Amino acid sequence: MLAMPSMHCLSLLLALGAVSGQLHDVQHPKLRVEEIGHVDTVTPQQLSSLPSAATSAYDGMMFAGGIKVDGQTIWAARMCTNQCTTPPFHSTVVVGDVQRDAPQAGRWSWRKVSEVAVNHSSKGFCTGPEDPRIDSVQGRPFVLANVNSEDPASECPADVNSGVVRRQALVALDGQKPASHCILHVDEPGFDQCQHQKNWASLVPKGSDTIFVVYSLLPFQVMSVSQDTCKARLVKPSSFQVPDFSQVRSGTRYVHGIDVPEGAIYWSVAHTPPMEYQAVLSAVLVRPAARGDHGAQPYSFELLGWSCGFPIDGLLDESQLFAYPNSILDF
Repeated sequence: MLAMPSMHCLSLLLALGAVSGQLHDVQHPKLRVEEIGHVDTVTPQQLSSLPSAATSAYDGMMFAGGIKVDGQTIWAARMCTNQCTTPPFHSTVVVGDVQRDAPQAGRWSWRKVSEVAVNHSSKGFCTGPEDPRIDSVQGRPFVLANVNSEDPASECPADVNSGVVRRQALVALDGQKPASHCILHVDEPGFDQCQHQKNWASLVPKGSDTIFVVYSLLPFQVMSVSQDTCKARLVKPSSFQVPDFSQVRSGTRYVHGIDVPEGAIYWSVAHTPPMEYQAVLSAVLVRPAARGDHGAQPYSFELLGWSCGFPIDGLLDESQLFAYPNSILDF
């Protein structure tokens, strides 16, 4: 079951089936859409309870997605001003639960909504956290979101978005405790700290207490995230390479697909670049480190490949600009 943002102040919930199809060694997925549900935006009454609502008139929602942890679902979404489309606008992240209104209604609504405070700069045309992707590690949910941030250690050109760069924030959602967060710093030689950071896709192997992220698919680069130091580093002992986003970009978190003799295969739904935004299936082989190899990373990662882009029938109407999967709720 996938969740996806739509540029029309709503999100869509899809149930998909029947993934198959191959022609001349090229994977052509064939998906059957079993159900399309509409996730309504957070209500004005719920919005009025948010601390930042006193200064921001939120009227749009994007990037609503959820996960299921220990039988319970938790959702995160981006709320924004100016319908999320016309800068300047401000965004915030809310978390809560989304439930079906009636068995056959096809509409889902929010329950128990709260705001996640993420520190950010006040500079720039687009302020606040955007594009929250939710996942969990050891049963503890967390959110990755990009946020406009000023890094005192990096001097970025002031003529580009007031010198403010979008960096990834790691937000821990720990039960009833206030959410804690930090801005991730990529600790790699040659990494451009003034480059906007978006489309990081989490990959948490079963049983792992470390969060890994697929930074780019082309070239394939995976980073490990230290929750103690809030630093991200490449898993492979190789130099950082500038990513190529002209063919494919990461989308949803990676989830366990199947165990194989070498380890396990994890899959995700990525997407082609704007404004095409076709869905793409990607698969990664995760190998555990050999026993006794205490100096190695606990896992190694190999990109098995990605599919051709494909549309999802019935997803958009004429009034909507784009939509793509951003969350895997259940599978």
